[in-house]
Amino acid sequence: LVGWIGSRHVELVRAALSCGAAWGVAAVADAAVTRAQDRLAPDAVRQAAVRAVAQGDRKDKRTLLRQLASDSRAAVRWQAIAELVRLAPAVAAELAAAELAKLKDSDDPAPLIGLFRQRPQAIERLAASVAKRKLDPDVARRAARLAAQEGPAGQRLRAALVQAGGLQQHTWKLTPELQRELVQEVAQHGNAARGERIYHRAGLQCVQCHAIAGVGGVVGPDLVSIGASAPVDYLIEALLDPNAKIKEGYHSVTVLDIDGRVHTGIPVKRTERELVLRDAQGKLIRLPIEAIEAEREGRSLMPEGALNELTRAELVDLVRFLSELGKPGPYAAPSPAKARRYAVLQATREAVHRLNRTSFDTAASDDPVLTWAPVYAYHSGDLPLEGLPQLKPHRETPPTTFLRCELEVAEAGLVPLEWNDTNGIQVWVDGKPTPLEQTRELELSAGRHRITVAIDRSARKTPLRLQLGKEVGSRARWVLDGS
Repeated sequence: LVGWIGSRHVELVRAALSCGAAWGVAAVADAAVTRAQDRLAPDAVRQAAVRAVAQGDRKDKRTLLRQLASDSRAAVRWQAIAELVRLAPAVAAELAAAELAKLKDSDDPAPLIGLFRQRPQAIERLAASVAKRKLDPDVARRAARLAAQEGPAGQRLRAALVQAGGLQQHTWKLTPELQRELVQEVAQHGNAARGERIYHRAGLQCVQCHAIAGVGGVVGPDLVSIGASAPVDYLIEALLDPNAKIKEGYHSVTVLDIDGRVHTGIPVKRTERELVLRDAQGKLIRLPIEAIEAEREGRSLMPEGALNELTRAELVDLVRFLSELGKPGPYAAPSPAKARRYAVLQATREAVHRLNRTSFDTAASDDPVLTWAPVYAYHSGDLPLEGLPQLKPHRETPPTTFLRCELEVAEAGLVPLEWNDTNGIQVWVDGKPTPLEQTRELELSAGRHRITVAIDRSARKTPLRLQLGKEVGSRARWVLDGS
């Protein structure tokens, strides 16, 4: 084993280090230290050696790991910190905070924050260490988004990152100078594909409030052709100062009812008897006219500061995406043949228990125990799987994501479905298990039909794209609004 550790073959070295550490071979432990400190060795070899040092029985391993955490190579430093998270979390937290403080605006803090995932006590220690540091604002923004996913301890880390990055002061305030700079940066550096991913980011709520060609929320105007109709400087102003120019029909009103409750929303309908508002979550509020004590015009439902979590580069990419919508090219009006609105089964305890006691067929039913939430495909029709809920009702079953979408068929007949990739999927049509081959020659009656898909996440990593065959024409369409 010791001889193999000196090999030039990276995989052989990693295997020898792993086996030697697991078997407690003393000579391997010494060789691991030598390889970990070898500054001429590849990063992968040195990282494997650091892991072997941590797994070994040397009494001085914590001291060695602290020394390696000050190495000139970031990969080695971060691997040493990763091992210390388990062995000495307080030390790891101080070292990780110091590393975060070194990062520049374009650097990604995700690998460092990821070292502390699902370790609440270590996250608490990291929060305490970060609070004593000063971080680049964009690094703090990225790290804070990650921290927010880690439960109560993550929220405390997020607060520490906001403080360390001075994010209370580093907010987006529109000025003529900033607007001119951003217009230029959007043209020179903006990336629409990255911007689309930002647009779909759950925390921003863009897609929950705005539709694109009918797919998405209805709180704000549909953005299907915004890039073709609005100049870039207007888009920047609309994002950073949403109250400057509010599109007609989207002014909110604030209503005080006779019980002293305040309601804010966009007027949807007003009759002699009733005022109907749509609030910022897209829900309808019905108020009897006789119950209204006072009413005044409100502001945009898009909150000021909604984009404060974005870095400058992310803001530039988002604007570039919006500026391309409706123009000839990949962001022209999307094809109506592609499914773009789905619902995804939430991984609740009740859902897992019900699938455990029954079968996957239950996910294709209307079982009231199951909770579904809307999720939207990209402009291309691709629905990325990353971040979607996964359910594992049995130990032997793979983690599975369940999706469904609906078709409205105007005329009975052949409605073939086309899949970009059939790997790892099972299909139900109107609650009945349906072989994939049969979906390519699907006979459907007039009316509404539901397609349910189970995706084996261990077998499939590629996005899902589902569309109608060309021969369908106008005989069927995808239901866009979830009604």
